[in-house]
Amino acid sequence: MNALSGCQIIEGDLTVDSSSLVAINGLSSINTINGSLTISNNYNLNDLNGFGSLSTINGSLTIKNNQNLQYLYGLGQLRTIKSGVNITANPNLMDLSPLGSISNLGSLTIESNYSVTTLGFGALSSVQGDIAIGQNQLLNTTCCFGNLTQVGGSLKITNNNYLTEITSFSSIQSIGGILSLEYNPNLTINNSMDFKLLSSLSTVGSISIVGNPSLNTCAANELRDRVGGTNYRICGNLSVTPTDGAAPCSYSPCM
Repeated sequence: MNALSGCQIIEGDLTVDSSSLVAINGLSSINTINGSLTISNNYNLNDLNGFGSLSTINGSLTIKNNQNLQYLYGLGQLRTIKSGVNITANPNLMDLSPLGSISNLGSLTIESNYSVTTLGFGALSSVQGDIAIGQNQLLNTTCCFGNLTQVGGSLKITNNNYLTEITSFSSIQSIGGILSLEYNPNLTINNSMDFKLLSSLSTVGSISIVGNPSLNTCAANELRDRVGGTNYRICGNLSVTPTDGAAPCSYSPCM
């Protein structure tokens, strides 16, 4: 990598993939990558501090299978990623908040990062494709997506074992594909007020709220009715008898 020392623009793709790499050196002057950046299979890499000047990626960002990566602090200057972000299978990664200044993405995948507790995409306003947040075992909240207004594809939040609440999606107005909340065993939504996270949502392609045993079935039905959902699957959630005399919302098994 020292051969790139002093280089400011990479005209193609840049891949960092080395089982012996312990630190990123020689890349601190790079501010633009006109292709994609892939950081993968770096078993001894702890942080990305060597990318301190990087502000623009005109392709995608992939961070995958880095066994000891804990922090993304070196990516804190990123403002533009033209395509998608894929952060997958980094078992010790804890905090994604250094990516919090990115405003638009093609897609966003955050999966199988077993130690991640903080997301933090506070500046993100639109995603053209899908958002997938799944199998992040220690994640207990989806904070922060407070400026996100549009998801062109699907919003999928699935198989997050310790997720107890979904927050900061209150500005989303439309989801072009599926709103999927599936198999989050500790996701607790007690009533329609807890769905204030989706208080601005008016358009959705379809709804799938499945296999969340702590999620109130009445609240799921109220969300469906509020957005006018006719294409939906709601099953395997918590059976509830309302205290106001309304009809109970019974457990419905998923067939």
